[in-house]
Amino acid sequence: MCGRLGVSRSGYYDWRSRPESATAHRREELKLLIEKAFDMSDGTYGHRRIQAQLHRWSVTAGLELVRRLMRELGLEPCQPRPKEVQPHPGHGWPGAGPRPPRLHR
Repeated sequence: MCGRLGVSRSGYYDWRSRPESATAHRREELKLLIEKAFDMSDGTYGHRRIQAQLHRWSVTAGLELVRRLMRELGLEPCQPRPKEVQPHPGHGWPGAGPRPPRLHR
């Protein structure tokens, strides 16, 4: 396999035995904090509110990074739907109540 990829065997095994990078380690820590903030919000916070929560915890993370990590984790916020507005009777909406009398010409 190494021959087809044009990589030496020693280079491949050296790559496999490398320790995790600082960036990868930080991303894993951020994922844990993002999951915690998402669970605390009962699954309603999106990436903007999660990023604001991280800021309140004194954790620096960009908005795009938080959005990308939430996608990797499969976290999708469930936003409650707005309540349907019910018109008051007589306000002229269809089905809102009695209509005013028509004037004949």
